[in-house]
Amino acid sequence: MDVEQPRGRIVKLEIEGFKSFGGTHTVDFRERQNFTAVVGPNGAGKSNLMDAISYVLGLQARHLRSSKLIELLHRGPSQSRRKASVTLTYERDNDIVVFSRTISAVGVGAYWLDHQEVTRDKYENALKEIGVLVKARNFLVFQGDVESLASKSQDELTAVLEQVSGSSDHKKEYDKLKTAKDQAEATSLLAYQKKKGLAQERTVMKKQKEEAEKARAGGKKPKKAEEDSSTNLL
Repeated sequence: MDVEQPRGRIVKLEIEGFKSFGGTHTVDFRERQNFTAVVGPNGAGKSNLMDAISYVLGLQARHLRSSKLIELLHRGPSQSRRKASVTLTYERDNDIVVFSRTISAVGVGAYWLDHQEVTRDKYENALKEIGVLVKARNFLVFQGDVESLASKSQDELTAVLEQVSGSSDHKKEYDKLKTAKDQAEATSLLAYQKKKGLAQERTVMKKQKEEAEKARAGGKKPKKAEEDSSTNLL
């Protein structure tokens, strides 16, 4: 029986030089334990805050209304670009995990886990352990996502469900096993057809043998031999 995992929550979000957030900004969620949404008037920075959370949770620049990482850097009054970072502190069952992503002045990104630089795969695996599937984008709902989901075709919905459930991670293994299964079935069918053909040949040969034995037992002579006997009598 599976044991339900304890529910986690975002404890703190630290943003530095990311998009419209110049300088360092800290959002402490410890007083907002039931945080579920970002609301506010136009221009308040809702979208950029969502982008910051999305970025630290693994999304790439192309999903954040930008084409390159360098475009995510804050532009100050002098229009100069500086480094940027987004750090998210996550708590589950009294365990703290710190996720962080940085962008250098030339637009080079890096992944950090508990203040140590790691590879992208290790970073995403750590996110997966807390239920965040980067490819499925199952952790935030952006404006228009519900409408987009409702308008998807049956095949597209299936692909989304496979991503959310994690089954898409096993696609390569599934395809490999399916290929092996198809090959085994083809080999088995060929062997069956060959066996069936041999059985039919055996039945025909057995019938021919029985007819030959009956002919010999009845004293019947070949037609050519009977004609030769009639000629000798004449």
